[in-house]
Formats: sequence, C-alpha cells, structure tokens
Amino acid sequence: MPDNPFKIATGKGRRISVDSFDIEIQDGRVFKVNNKVASLGAGNTHTLHIETSTDYAYIQNLVVSLSDGPVDVVIKEAPTITTGSTNPTVRNLNRESTKTPSTNFYTDSTSITGGTTLERDFVPTGKDTAFILSDDTKWILKPNTDYVIQIVNNSGQILTLSYKMIYQEHD
Repeated sequence: MPDNPFKIATGKGRRISVDSFDIEIQDGRVFKVNNKVASLGAGNTHTLHIETSTDYAYIQNLVVSLSDGPVDVVIKEAPTITTGSTNPTVRNLNRESTKTPSTNFYTDSTSITGGTTLERDFVPTGKDTAFILSDDTKWILKPNTDYVIQIVNNSGQILTLSYKMIYQEHD
C-alpha cells in the first residue's frame, strides 16, 4: 500500500491534515520568484536565466501577466549563455525558515544560443494573465544545468509584464 499523501501536522494545540506540498513549504523547500518588467519594447525579449545547483529544482507553476499581447513564452534547457548579475526577487514561502535557495536566477544574461526547447506557449492579444506551467505540466530541472525562460514581445508596442514562478528544491 502506498504512503498516505496527507501528513498530520500540529500547531497551536490542534492537529490538521496537510498535503505533501504543504509539508515541503513547512520544510522551507518552496520558493517564489517574482519580477516586473516595466517596459518591454516591441520585438524585444525578456529572459529569466535559471542556473541550477547540485540540487534538483522542480517548477510547480509559472504565471505571466501582461498589459497586452501577443507574446511567445519559450523554455529552453542547456543553452550556451553568458551569465548576468541582476537577480529577481526570490522568497522562501515559509517565512520562518532560514533556508536560502541554491538555484540562481538572473534577468540580464546575454548571448543565448542553442539549447533544447522544452515548452513553447503563445499568449494572444487580450489575454492579460497566462498560466504557462500549472498542474498539468511541471518540470524537474537537472542539477548543474542552465535554463532560460524567454518572453518575446510580438505586439508591435511597448508592454508591461510581470511573472511569478513557484518552485521546490531537493537534494
């Protein structure tokens, strides 16, 4: 018989049921990456570079919100890349945890070529929020590997966009 996916946690003198994702949050292994791009010019690309460490990174979901469309969102594995130095905001979802992420993120990496396309999605005009990765598609990223999420502005005008990604780390 498989293990019960619901664990029992205690808090403030009571017992509550929580699922395995909640246990990961309690263990301080779940992080949120946010970034806002105030001005993405027509035809330009915004890149989120993900540099995994010796730990596995598991993308739970990726949400892109924008002022208009259309945009393409492409996720690539192991491209050739020049690593940047600007980091987006990364927070541990357990605000009491002292664990910090071992995965690095950059928003100014350059010279991106090649790589294997894992995901390609299109956000049409008039759609202001898109779940690029959600419950139906998740990725476990290889350790010590570069990944990029590229958001390409195909609208012919300047866009404002933001994105958030929830991910877990495991050794």
